[in-house]
Order: sequence, then structure tokens, then C-alpha cells
Amino acid sequence: ESYLLRSYPVQLTTVGVDEYRPIVDERIHDGFIYWGQNYYAEPSRGLLADMAQTEKPILWMNYHLWRLDAARLQDFGLTVSDDHSNTFTQVNFFGLRPLGFTDTTRIATRYPARVLFWLFNDDMTQSIPGAAKTGNLTYLSYLPLLDEGRPDHEAFDNAARTALENIKAVVPPPLSAQERLAAARADKFRDGLHLPYIFEGQEDRIIAYDSEKMHPRLLRIREAGADWVTISQTYFQNGIRSSHPVAHEVGTASFEEIENVAQDAHDLGLFVRLSVIVNLSEGTAKPGEWRGMINAADPDAWWNDYRKIVVDAARFAKQEGIESLSIGAELNGMQTDDARWRTLVEDVRQRAGYEGLVGYQVNYNSFDELVWADALDYLSVAAYWPLATQADPSLEMLIEAWEPIGEKIYDYLTDNPLVSLEFGEIGYTSQPFSAVHPYSWKPSKSRKLNLNEQLTAYLALEDYLIRSPDIEGVGLFASTAHDLYAADIGYSPFSKPAEDVMRRILNLR
Repeated sequence: ESYLLRSYPVQLTTVGVDEYRPIVDERIHDGFIYWGQNYYAEPSRGLLADMAQTEKPILWMNYHLWRLDAARLQDFGLTVSDDHSNTFTQVNFFGLRPLGFTDTTRIATRYPARVLFWLFNDDMTQSIPGAAKTGNLTYLSYLPLLDEGRPDHEAFDNAARTALENIKAVVPPPLSAQERLAAARADKFRDGLHLPYIFEGQEDRIIAYDSEKMHPRLLRIREAGADWVTISQTYFQNGIRSSHPVAHEVGTASFEEIENVAQDAHDLGLFVRLSVIVNLSEGTAKPGEWRGMINAADPDAWWNDYRKIVVDAARFAKQEGIESLSIGAELNGMQTDDARWRTLVEDVRQRAGYEGLVGYQVNYNSFDELVWADALDYLSVAAYWPLATQADPSLEMLIEAWEPIGEKIYDYLTDNPLVSLEFGEIGYTSQPFSAVHPYSWKPSKSRKLNLNEQLTAYLALEDYLIRSPDIEGVGLFASTAHDLYAADIGYSPFSKPAEDVMRRILNLR
């Protein structure tokens, strides 16, 4: 590592084969060096899959290249066997040089591979390729000792330079937390997707943020064109009159889980929003009750617990360089206490020292009643306005339905010019009546698949956003556990007709 850093002006990250993060690491690095020093420490399937499909430069040394997919090796023009020999002790590179004792992997090459140098046995009667270059892969069939005085050093140096020649001379360092924060504040259209918890098992058990399982979802969010990802930390209370929101051992994402996911998101170039949410515990809500109806019997006790939750989240967000913090979501029954909320915003900024964007998510039916929105950096609306009264509405009907909504938003922003308003959460299921009840996972009793209604609702949303430059962000509720399942009846538009519209919205401005 010290030799590579000294000899090649690139930023080098070293990880063990068991620490490599499939998909994410392939995306964020410009090239790869596989240092196959331990025969028994084989690369993971994820690493092998990434190396087989990447188009970025690879320098692979010594062991385990034979573990790549055989068809991919054939594409490279290589035959590599798990068969070693100690008889090759000389290297041919600008002439014959003594090589010293080595454990050599046997390789054979054919077009399109070319041999960089040959290895010979002592009496020069046998030879095999010592290194080969093919496409983006440079393979060194043994592991040299990196002593610049050794004769075979030139051979290694040549192979390394050949492998890394397409990498920029100096890789710019990643943005610092302060630089990311400045870029986030300058973002005029905060476009992103929500990253819901994972549900699995027969009972759809919540397992919060399993960072390994979130990798492909984060990558999918980034490749869809999003700049932001919203991560939730959900607390629970026993009924709408409870005065004690608390963490759940499974349903509340730990700071460690959030840290892992946020780091992956940052590695992919995404800004991160952490949203604090309070829900009703399972079995404690009467039919029709939800968090918007929370009205604590003892407001002082509720606020004491809630303030600690939010300030702890703010301290964590500061520590991890998270760019945005939403200090609550759709607490209609508790959000009218102007003084307490202003004090909470001050606590986040002063007591916790949080310098990122501070916001709050208000429900669509009360956004214009929030009198303390001027204390925030942004007001996020859960924009689930009902747009229809029947299933399968036409696009014209939905576009028309946005007109009175847009007028109400225009009037609010005219009266509150300091408020930055965004559609912080919006989406539509793939079911009938999804435009009638967009806030519901079960908008229809039939629970049937209806891709057209989701598509029409997305097209109407796109039309409204194009005509409404005052909306400064959109957070699509569009990433679920079944993102790529075309027959999924939930909110995901991936692999469905609405996907193209979603991508256009994310790249709108």
C-alpha cells in the first residue's frame, strides 16, 4: 500500500475481502487492485460479481482470478487455473532477470489478451505468461515482493502502470461534511425518494434498516436520478392520549443502523434527510386513528420525552454530517403549540449545534395553519391530496383537480414569502382508487393491480410541478421492499409504466 501511494498519485482505500460492499464500492471507486495474498481468504460472491461486470480498471494479483465466471474469463481471452508451480524463477522483461522463489498461477492467453512479460524456469525450457493485459483487466500471476531493488520490480511496475493508466492522475477527495451541507443548502429543488423500513417474514416483521439489504435500494434511488434520500427513525406510543413516545426494540432504527445507511448514501453522492416520526403502537389505535390525532393527556410529559428524542437525533445528525433533519411528521394534534415548536427548533440549532437544514412535515390538510413555519429552513408537505372520486380517472380530471390545490398553495406562499415549501412525501399505489385515497396502502377493497391509475396520477403530478416553480422539492414515496416486482400493488413505480415519469420528475430542475 505504501508503495502504491508513493508511486501512483491516487486516493487509495484498502478493505479486506470480507469488508467489500457489493454494488456500492463498485460504483464509488475509479479502479480496483486485488491483492490476493491469502489463498484461503477467498473473495465474496458480491465482489466477484462486481469485478466480472465492471468496466473500470482492475489490477488483479496472484490468487482467485479463477473464481471469476468462466464465461467472463473467456471474454477476457484468459484461461486461469487453480494450479500453481514453484519452478518458474525468472522473468522476461527488457531481457532475462532472476525472479526469486515464487508461487505462480498458471495462465494461458489468447486474443484479445496480450502478454506483458513471461516467466521461465531455471534452464529456460519452459515459459508461461507472468502478466497479461486484456480489456480493463491486468492480471499478474504472482505476488511480487515490492522491493524496488529486486529485479522483478520493473515487471510489477510495468503491470501496475498498465492497469492504472486510465485512472486520473489525482482523484479529487470526497466532499467534506461542510461542503455537502453547503451544496445541500444551495439545492433549489430537493428531489429524492424515501427509504422505507424492510418488512420480511410471514408476518411482515419490521427489521428497520439492514444496511446490507439497503445497498441495492440506495443504488436504485441514485440511478433513478434522485439527489436526496429520506431515512426515518420511528418511535411509538400506546394510543393517541399517551404522553410517552418511546423507542421500539425492532421498529425503531438504531443510530448505528442509520449511520451505516447514511454513509452508504453519502458514498453514492446522495444527500440524506433524517425524519423523526411518532406512530401509534400496534393494537393501541382504534379504527381510523393515526398519528395526526395524537393529543397527549399530559402535554408537558409528552414534550419532555419528544424534545429528548429530537435533540438526540440532531446531535447524531451533526456527528454524521446528515444534511437535513425533519423534527416531526403530521402531528396535527400537537403542532399548534407555537412556542414549544419554536423552542424545539432553537434547541436543535443551539443545544445540539446542528447546522443542517431543519424542517417539519405537515399533513396536506393543515399545511396553511402552521404559524411557526418561518422558523424552519423548509416546510415539507405530505402531499396526499385526494384528486378523484372514482377509480380510473382521466389525466384531464386529475390535472384539473390540482388547480384548486395550486391556488391554495399560491395564496399561502404569497402570505408567507419566507417559507420554502416542498412536497416532502407523495406517491400513489398501483391499485384502483389510488388517486381517491393516495395516503392509503389499501385504497380499494379489491386489492387488485392497477398500473394505469398510478401512471395517470404520476403524470398529473409531473404536470403540476412543471407549472409550479415555487415548489422547492419533492420526496417520492417510491422505494419499497418489492421495488422491481412489476405486479406489486404498493407504492413503488419501479418496473412499472410510472417509472419513466418518476425519473422525469426527479430530473425536472
